[in-house]
Amino acid sequence: MAETPDVDIIIPTWNRRALVTAAVQSALAQEGPRTRVTVVDDGGTDGTAAALRARFGGRIAVLEKPNGGLSSARNHGLAATSASLVSFLDDDDLLLPGKVAVQARFLAGHPEYDGCVGGGYLRTHPGGHTELVEVPDCAMECAMLLAQNPGPPLAFLWRREAILRAGGFDETLPSVEDWDLWLRCARVGRVHGVPHRGYVYELRAGNMSRDHERMLACTTAVFDRHAGHVRLTDRERRRLRCRHRVKFVRRFYDAGDDARAAALFRECLAESEYALRLLPAGYLRRFLRLTALPPGLAGLAPGSARHALRAALRQFAAGDAPGGRRILRALTGLAPVRAPRP
Repeated sequence: MAETPDVDIIIPTWNRRALVTAAVQSALAQEGPRTRVTVVDDGGTDGTAAALRARFGGRIAVLEKPNGGLSSARNHGLAATSASLVSFLDDDDLLLPGKVAVQARFLAGHPEYDGCVGGGYLRTHPGGHTELVEVPDCAMECAMLLAQNPGPPLAFLWRREAILRAGGFDETLPSVEDWDLWLRCARVGRVHGVPHRGYVYELRAGNMSRDHERMLACTTAVFDRHAGHVRLTDRERRRLRCRHRVKFVRRFYDAGDDARAAALFRECLAESEYALRLLPAGYLRRFLRLTALPPGLAGLAPGSARHALRAALRQFAAGDAPGGRRILRALTGLAPVRAPRP
């Protein structure tokens, strides 16, 4: 039986003295393989490094560096450690008991895989609403990872050599840098799902996952960066890109920014009518209430955007995709409408 290798758990932090202690404790509580916990203080000013050294002593390593951002701190920790397996834990998240042991056993028994990802819980603050995140028990090809990021950094356990071979975290990306790295790893290696619930990912009002505009830009950039390396038809590529972007339409609506949501949805509709299937009815009604019907559609539908949309859907259902797209282009104001031929 293959021996379970050592594991490095790297925790980047920046001015999170009140939160990082719980993350460190959850890492130290992992049983099974010999685990080393390294905290990288990324230029913090709240005394985090001194407080951690005073509380945990030699049980953890605490590194300090000038502020360079989350990816820079992770890469710094990666360069300063040496275990053959590595996991990244953000300073406000938690590992559940057994997470590292389960994933380390999988990789020890499956040397053909470079990394594995497990399930866990997403907890939103304020309120504490908890959502289950599950992963399938199967190999996760690059196309699957491009369709959806299966989990945050702490959901994964990687062979160090795979992370280094892929080039580490891209320090130019202000968000979704983890998804970008997973895709690069999957392009040169293999990833497998391990259906064990092993973490709690905390979604707080101040963390980067709530910055919708920045995440939209980075999500689009990362998708475009990797889509050309996955075997997709042009139609499949446009639909998948649209799916990622429509998620942010919903987020903008939920944040009360109806104008930004409507503008983004118009862009999605212009790229693919598939966007109509992705936006739930309640959001679609909000979009239509704020969308004026262009004069060029007067001959195609009674005077409301809702009727125009129904007219477009009827065209698609009848097999007249060009006619349906013509109505959508006019509805979204992205192109003038030409009068239908008699």
